[in-house]
Amino acid sequence: MKEIFKIIISFVIALTFFSSCNEEANLPTPDGMKPGVAASIHRTDASDITINSYNYASLALEFDIAILQDGEASSVDLMVVYGTTTVIDSVPVFSRDFENPGNIATITSFPATVSVDVADIVAAIAAITDTTDLAGGDDFMFFLNVTTVDGRLLPGYLPTGEITQSPAQRNIEGQNFNVLAPIVCPLYIDLFVGTYDVQEYDGTATAEYTCTVELDPAEPYGLIVYDLWWGPSSTYITIDPLSYEVLGEDQIITDWGPYGGAYGRIGMSDFNSGYANTCDLILFWNSTPDLPESGYWWGVTCDYTLTRTGDKNSQTENIERDIPYSIIRR
Repeated sequence: MKEIFKIIISFVIALTFFSSCNEEANLPTPDGMKPGVAASIHRTDASDITINSYNYASLALEFDIAILQDGEASSVDLMVVYGTTTVIDSVPVFSRDFENPGNIATITSFPATVSVDVADIVAAIAAITDTTDLAGGDDFMFFLNVTTVDGRLLPGYLPTGEITQSPAQRNIEGQNFNVLAPIVCPLYIDLFVGTYDVQEYDGTATAEYTCTVELDPAEPYGLIVYDLWWGPSSTYITIDPLSYEVLGEDQIITDWGPYGGAYGRIGMSDFNSGYANTCDLILFWNSTPDLPESGYWWGVTCDYTLTRTGDKNSQTENIERDIPYSIIRR
């Protein structure tokens, strides 16, 4: 009986201990220490998630900003840093410029909701003159700098890019200390219509010529590549709207064949490793020209790189923005 009683007493003590630990996450500040301030930023449900590189003017970001921890804030600055890729010793390097953050807005009443458009971002970042300086793959990080009532500045990030909030502050319920907004290039299939410079590599040499690309009326994301490889031809490909993979079925690409058609018409088979670069309008895949009607294998597997020429932005003015797209690979 005594053993049972001891077990019950031990259980009650343990339960009381764990309950007291979970009652209050926001513990009082010890004597002699100045209180910190944990500020939080969240994207609202109405906010854009990404920035459409073909329609910067449509950008509509919206953030909820709140104070979560003890300590009084006099004001909170909504800050932004610019991330972009630069080439160093022929190697592309992505980095964010924490040494030169921009101030989007100063908030003095909490909680608050702040709207941000592309003009706000351009005005805040000294390195950006206008949207022509931006490119797909760039991004913007938004965070908060807090000024306390006694005049202390509590920056969200140091110029080195290190976060300043303590682990305890980061673990406060509802905490979020930054929001990323990447610039993406949505897949608008119409933009791939045009003239292309072709590089055709067969493993030993590269042939260079031009071809044209038109929409395939039978496929929503289909393209017809004219005059690929030998003379007049029509090669049918599609772009996966989620992965941006270039796909193709085994097919006949000409109505004629070499040597007077003695070996049948020319085909194209074994499409693989394809992708579409939606920022620079580049198509890539490898496939094998062959003679499927005669049963002969002819030619070798080739890498095809097609780069669109001319003004790549001329068709973007009237593009609708509500089309599914995924974030491009860096």
